[in-house]
Amino acid sequence: MGFSLQNLFTSSEPALQQAFRTRWRSARERAAHCAVLAQRTGMSLDDAMLGGLLQDIGSLPLLSELEHWPNVPRESETLQELCERLLCRAEVLKAGQRQAVCRADVFALKDGQEKLVATGLATIARV
Repeated sequence: MGFSLQNLFTSSEPALQQAFRTRWRSARERAAHCAVLAQRTGMSLDDAMLGGLLQDIGSLPLLSELEHWPNVPRESETLQELCERLLCRAEVLKAGQRQAVCRADVFALKDGQEKLVATGLATIARV
């Protein structure tokens, strides 16, 4: 799963590729922290790590889309700030023993206001 996510988004632009690597490194660190918490609380290690990896998943397609927006500045701080302007609320709609149906709504934050910009629905299966 981790390898698939890492290779899901790439860019020919060095600045965007660096931003991808930075976000991916943070996701791996977050997954490791979630794993430690899961071990201490008795939660599922796999679920905790997956949650850590996916927590910031919305920033990756955002960065990928920037290849089509050459006027957006490519400085590291600007790209970081842009990624931090997203808010995602997710919920499990139905959970079974082998799969779960999840929904995620992504909001853009501007001047304290939220605007719905994307909605995703996914079925996650245990293999």
